[in-house]
Amino acid sequence: MRRVWLLLAALVATTGLTFGAAVWFGVPLDGGRLRQIPLGQPVTVTLPERGAMLWVTTKGGHVSCEFVGAPPEQGWSSLMLLDQSLSARADGRTWHPAMLLTAGVPGDYTLICTSSETSLAAAEAPLIRDTATRIYALLAAALLTAVGLGLAAVAAWRPRRVTWPAQPQGQ
Repeated sequence: MRRVWLLLAALVATTGLTFGAAVWFGVPLDGGRLRQIPLGQPVTVTLPERGAMLWVTTKGGHVSCEFVGAPPEQGWSSLMLLDQSLSARADGRTWHPAMLLTAGVPGDYTLICTSSETSLAAAEAPLIRDTATRIYALLAAALLTAVGLGLAAVAAWRPRRVTWPAQPQGQ
């Protein structure tokens, strides 16, 4: 039974460490390669299930996009991103998130975007979109790792049961 608990503890701790490393080193932050899009001209953007993020070169830059020919039943939406704590490096520049675009049905959509910026880029939306979520994910990973290590300590140091040899009957 001790081996089962040690195996469970190792599994929980390893899961926490793996999740923490993925969040810390940015694996879930990766939204894909940034693709520059022209301002004021129709451009086709792929909106995957988790959406696409528009990036600008100035922190706090404003973007406005209009879907061209998208039927209302598609359920598309846009969300301005107020938390600009994330950034991406591409083409020798630092990019900041400006807007999240989503659609009820993933696919290719035509947009016309305007901005106070001179450069605009699009990429698949990252899994973690702000610093607060990243911190909570790291805390959850640390807690999971601590629980796994605690389980291992309890399982390793728990006293073994001693079984006494049976006494023959009648003596």
